[in-house]
Amino acid sequence: VLLDPSSLEPTPARVQAKPNVEEAVKILAEHYSRMDTSSALDLLSDELDVKKIFPILKAIFSHNKTRSRRNQVTKSLYRIENLRVRSEYIRTRSKQVRIDNQTKCFYCSRRIGNAAFVRYPKNEVVVHYVCSENFQASVDGI
Repeated sequence: VLLDPSSLEPTPARVQAKPNVEEAVKILAEHYSRMDTSSALDLLSDELDVKKIFPILKAIFSHNKTRSRRNQVTKSLYRIENLRVRSEYIRTRSKQVRIDNQTKCFYCSRRIGNAAFVRYPKNEVVVHYVCSENFQASVDGI
């Protein structure tokens, strides 16, 4: 509205209105972080002196650079976390458990035999698949 008064309904007072570039630059300087600055700068006149908008451009570039660095740090932290989880997954996955005729279920103390079983990687306990839900409930209750 400040840069294109003709966008409003024409009234006698607005027909002769000229763009208020100084006020637009002032608002842009104060609120550049909350608006699409490239669209706002496109609305400014091509004849506008760069000296008038240099402080705004400097602030915008500084703000974008800070945000970019923050995003890079966040990305690196997520990547490190991803690598840590992958490493833990590979380490857990690579552990082997030997089930023979003498291996007993930690929960019901019966032999595992050929039954389906669950191995908990944290404490390396082996239980029947059917006992796993009860075992998990008893562990969570402790």
